[in-house]
Amino acid sequence: LPIIPEINGNEEHFRFAASIANELCCVKGVEIMPYHSLGTEKAVRAGKTEKVFKAPEKEEIDGYIKALQALTSKPVKRG
Repeated sequence: LPIIPEINGNEEHFRFAASIANELCCVKGVEIMPYHSLGTEKAVRAGKTEKVFKAPEKEEIDGYIKALQALTSKPVKRG
């Protein structure tokens, strides 16, 4: 589950993701994939102007995991 704090790092998104995980028996767990800016420099060199988001701190990621885990019985971890 990719997380960009300014875009989808919120309870509404976590509730939706948890509802999908809870409905599908084939889903064994949820992995949180925090945003990173590794491709930003390459995009600039290619002439693309991309919006740069702030990468979440470890504490924020832990909060995302805790919030999502409260909504699903499936295991949640950092991917």
